[in-house]
Amino acid sequence: MGIVSEEWNDPLNWDINEIPGTYSDITIPASPEGSYFPVINSESSIDCNNLTIEQGSLLQLKGFLTVLGELNNADESSLVILSDASGTGSLIFNSENISGSIQRYLSDGENHFIGASTNGAIVNDLYFNNNPAVYMYSYSEISGDWVSITDLNTPLDLGIGYSVFVSDSENKQNVTATFSGTINMNDLTIPSSALSYSEESPYPGYNLISNPFTSSMSWDLGNWQGENISGSVWLWNGSYNYLFRNAQGMGNLANGIIPVSQAFFVRTISNNATLTLSADDRVHSNQNFYKTSERENEAYIALKVQNQNKTDEVWVTFCDGCTEGEDIGWDTEKLYGNSNAPQLFIRNNAREISIEALPPLGYNTRTLQLDFIAGVNGAHSIALAEIEHGPIIGEIEVFIIDKIEESEQILSLENPIYYFEASTDDPSDRFELKIWEGPNGINDADYQNDYLIYANKNTVRIKPLQASSYKNITVQIFDLSGRIIKEVRNASGNEMTIPLDK
Repeated sequence: MGIVSEEWNDPLNWDINEIPGTYSDITIPASPEGSYFPVINSESSIDCNNLTIEQGSLLQLKGFLTVLGELNNADESSLVILSDASGTGSLIFNSENISGSIQRYLSDGENHFIGASTNGAIVNDLYFNNNPAVYMYSYSEISGDWVSITDLNTPLDLGIGYSVFVSDSENKQNVTATFSGTINMNDLTIPSSALSYSEESPYPGYNLISNPFTSSMSWDLGNWQGENISGSVWLWNGSYNYLFRNAQGMGNLANGIIPVSQAFFVRTISNNATLTLSADDRVHSNQNFYKTSERENEAYIALKVQNQNKTDEVWVTFCDGCTEGEDIGWDTEKLYGNSNAPQLFIRNNAREISIEALPPLGYNTRTLQLDFIAGVNGAHSIALAEIEHGPIIGEIEVFIIDKIEESEQILSLENPIYYFEASTDDPSDRFELKIWEGPNGINDADYQNDYLIYANKNTVRIKPLQASSYKNITVQIFDLSGRIIKEVRNASGNEMTIPLDK
């Protein structure tokens, strides 16, 4: 091994002259033939059977490694998971009492939500002799505040989340923290003290926990077990807003992926909450993912607001068993990001919601209050990011109503974006979201047999041709951008004359 280079995927580095595979048993010796210790690079995803790392040898992971059999290593210095600006390596294994060193890259001038990746970590693991300065905080559910941690000997318990801010006032200085010790491969039960619920809190039930594994975990896989938990998670995106996901695989946290050593919020809904994070939810974040079966079977839409490179999203779903109130595992409350970023959410009475679950439409129209807060003045857009019909047999149409511009526009996959100018002084209740379910695609030929429709100058005329055509109808007229410019209901069933503005 290590005959010509450190590259794992070079067959010339192996004594069998080929790259080991899924069923291979591998030993990394203390004195490789060519003096090179292997590195699994970031573009690599490796599976093997048994892996032994001898005393004095070294394996470094930039990419992804799954050990299907037994993993044995001499000490924490012989197994290193690397981290840099491009990402962090990933290890999935099932052997007890394995030690290693796990890095976490921290960029300057940004808040990082992190958790320890090994047992025995302390605050001093994130101290760089004050060069640069590092500010570390825990989150108090009771007060809703961030609490500064100054004692370098404070333990960083596995599964608990923290906020870290790196600051060099003179020069931008990124750093890499290293956690060394025993690494976890078992289910982890979050202690009850970290899952509090305080009615007097300004944000009742929000607790910051973290991924305790040496790989990403997928919230969508759903093997975690909890009681008195809302079922949603919130991750800080690193710069300006929260990503969110519910227990049904909906939300803008792609595939429900929670990276290595990433902290995230969960919400308890009462006292005596419990939560166990499952080792069966471990994944390498480069593997293929698909919609969960629950998500495929439900109707939903997702809207995305954007200003320059800053975005926020809101989701609405219609499901059997969902109610007008809070539906555990479905509804997801809004967490606000930075004040200079756009914020979008559904307002349902006093509740501010990022994912709103409602009863099935049932061939009706539903109008929701869509609140929007601009972070800066200027050009914005709201786009139909996703739409899924699920079990709905008919058509779904989505309309955005702008009360400031007094306009209404249909959003579709063919015409998905509404553009507008916004000010930080605009009222938050500027928009309404109208969702309509109707019969599935009526053939144009049916209209041609029932109605004569023609335009004369600035007037549209609709004349019934059959006795059966004399019935209540609603006519909507759109411009080329998809905006509704006229909506008229004909209760009499007689010929309609619709004047249009010049």
